[in-house]
Amino acid sequence: MKTKNYVRTIAGLTLATSMAVPFNSWAKDSLALKLDYSLSTPLKSKVERSHQVSDSNKLGMTRIFEAIVETDSSYAAARHEAEAVRQRLHMAEAAKGARVDATGGLYHTQSFSGNESGAGGNLMINLTYPIYRQENNINMTKAEIQVQLAELRTLLARQDLVLRTATNYFDILSVQVNAKIDEAQVSYLRKTYDLEKIRFDRGLGTKQNVTRLEAELRIAEAQSQKSKSDLDSRTYDLSQRTGLKIKSLKMVSENAPISEPSPNNREAWADQAAKDSLIVRSQDSLYELSKQDIGLARAAYSPYVYFGASAGIDRTSKNHSMFSSNSSTSRGATVGVYMTIPLYDGGSRSAATRESGAMSEKFLEDRRGAETAITSQARENFTATISSIEKSHALKSAYTVAKDNYTTTAEGYQSGTSTLTDMLQAQQMMFQTRRDYNLERMSAIVASLKLKFTSGQLSEADLALIDKILE
Repeated sequence: MKTKNYVRTIAGLTLATSMAVPFNSWAKDSLALKLDYSLSTPLKSKVERSHQVSDSNKLGMTRIFEAIVETDSSYAAARHEAEAVRQRLHMAEAAKGARVDATGGLYHTQSFSGNESGAGGNLMINLTYPIYRQENNINMTKAEIQVQLAELRTLLARQDLVLRTATNYFDILSVQVNAKIDEAQVSYLRKTYDLEKIRFDRGLGTKQNVTRLEAELRIAEAQSQKSKSDLDSRTYDLSQRTGLKIKSLKMVSENAPISEPSPNNREAWADQAAKDSLIVRSQDSLYELSKQDIGLARAAYSPYVYFGASAGIDRTSKNHSMFSSNSSTSRGATVGVYMTIPLYDGGSRSAATRESGAMSEKFLEDRRGAETAITSQARENFTATISSIEKSHALKSAYTVAKDNYTTTAEGYQSGTSTLTDMLQAQQMMFQTRRDYNLERMSAIVASLKLKFTSGQLSEADLALIDKILE
């Protein structure tokens, strides 16, 4: 008896078919397809189908984030806004200090009779120093709150960028998983098709089975090509955004555990979101700013006391006739304490006070609405995380069962106790459960990141933790 061994490896899928048959007979042919492949094995791109992509070309999430953070317009805008707002502190501080300015001019005079003319010039230096002005203190407090708000928005933009990076990464990764499993399924069907043709040529199979397998193979090849094209398009777009040459992304290890949220309590996360969410804290700052606007409107009724000093020189020259002229120079200085008291402005200050009060109520309601929304999101993200983790555990068990069922059905097809339909259905279930298992694990990770985002805890360190379970 001779043994013929056929081994084919495609994208990490090892197909080992061993046929132990009499030399002149195929009556006892044996079909054994062994599933032994890793989803972390890179797919070949359109340009590089002919060779394997090395692990050094596979990028993790942290490396992608480091590239995106340098070019992301939303985060850059938040940083520039924060830098601009910080200047308001200097402006508010300067308003509380002394101010010096100079005024001067040159002039010429001419009488209507034409007999007299003159020219002159003056220069004056003025100094003012506020002794009491309530608006200055309020503007200083307001500037400090504005800087705090700008820094919160910058941090929120960075956390949002972390979340967008992770979400985009896993979106592409899901396409990569689909492409790898589609390619693996094509390999299985191609091998099964080749063996069935051999069976048919030896009089052991039917034309109907060969035709059906050929149709199934063509459908699977078309789906695989579509998945690869979609993956190529996604990775190209990411390459354009990051400036990196991306051939493949690191995959989530199938055996790496995914931890449940800590604390494992939905209401604890909701309470933390209500307290620490950057969105809620930003609304708190806006409400505080609105209260300062009320104080600013009321401060318009307060007196303004300031120290003033000025010194100047004025030189004048007059021509009375062709033969007479005179000139004079005067110098002087004044020093004093002055006070301005607002008396009447037609009601604009009282209207401004009412406007600021109404806006303050508006921001208070916005704050309450933000807290309600963010706590609801925290509960939803917590539930989604737990649900995806539990579902992934179930899918892992389902995949193990489906793989064993396929092995049994394939053996049954050899012995005639199972039909080709039974085997194809078992094969499809095996691939589908593995696909669903990997996608559900990624959904759990994304949901956990969203949970941290709603509670204001998300950072680049979370991406580094995820990189530890990538391969």
